[in-house]
Amino acid sequence: MIKYIFILFFSTNILAFKDSTFFHNENSLNLEFLGDFKTIRKEKNKNRSYDISIIHNKKKFPALIQVRGSNRLKECDFPLLKIDLHNKQKMKVVTQCNTHERAAWVQREYLMYKLYERLDPLSFKTKIAHITYRDQQEKDSSTQFSFFLETSSDFISRNSDFEKLEVDNGYDRKLINTFQLSKVLLFRYMINDPDINITSLNVRNVDLFKDKKNNRIYPIPFDFDFAMMVRNLDVTYLDYIPRVCGFDHELYKVRPYFIQHKMDFFQIIKSAPYLSDLEKTKIQLSLTEFFRRIENEASFKQLVENSENCIVEGPKNSHRKYFRWFKKIVKAIAQKVMEPYERTTPTQ
Repeated sequence: MIKYIFILFFSTNILAFKDSTFFHNENSLNLEFLGDFKTIRKEKNKNRSYDISIIHNKKKFPALIQVRGSNRLKECDFPLLKIDLHNKQKMKVVTQCNTHERAAWVQREYLMYKLYERLDPLSFKTKIAHITYRDQQEKDSSTQFSFFLETSSDFISRNSDFEKLEVDNGYDRKLINTFQLSKVLLFRYMINDPDINITSLNVRNVDLFKDKKNNRIYPIPFDFDFAMMVRNLDVTYLDYIPRVCGFDHELYKVRPYFIQHKMDFFQIIKSAPYLSDLEKTKIQLSLTEFFRRIENEASFKQLVENSENCIVEGPKNSHRKYFRWFKKIVKAIAQKVMEPYERTTPTQ
């Protein structure tokens, strides 16, 4: 396996970033980014690189920064970032967007990455960082809970049997590893995050990697910011698993894999120092409901059948949708029929 290591030099000090120490070490990293953040936040130009200095332990070194993202680039005052370390290595940085509420979202999104990382070694690794973003012109600064996120190149460096699949012109869905796909979809269901697409011509919030040995395609998820477990904690589970409709799956084989990691999930939540007690309680309650649904064979079977049959609202609620449509149609017909009688004739 190719060694995954890239090194930042701080004068005579060396800060080594590698998977065995950097991403596996739970201790947070304290950094300062010094640059023209007023311009960066105003322009949000994905095609432009900005010069910044990164300061660690009072040592400074140059780097380039780019903004990235799609929805968050539009919504956030402070965009997602990508750091170019001048040695052809890049790192993604997930920032807190703009508000105190969004700051909590970033912390909980980080938790989602840690849960999936425990579930599946084929995942993007993360690293907590408390970063002070200091504007070199305004002398203004803000310290944020942020985290580093592996790039696709980082992932390939750790998993040399894989190559990134470019899907601009689509891909062959028959080659997708259905066990891996089922794992991704059931995890997204667990955190209540429908913001994913893996159709041939529209791939969103997953990177696809091809195993060069067996030619199978493996989806690796990222961007969990739309998960209800991230945004409002009060998760209401659907009666179906989104995106299963139209795909082959191995949900029944994946189910015991989740149950096996149940206690691991609860332990990760319990030991997360960046979460409040209230956050931990609400997330644990949601997970308890999730496992109630999948541990019961009958309820899980119904969940899978609903998903296979493309039921949008589930068997208990789907009739209500059609009843609402029927009421609207009857009301429209009644209004048309009554129109002639409702017109008043002028008095003589």
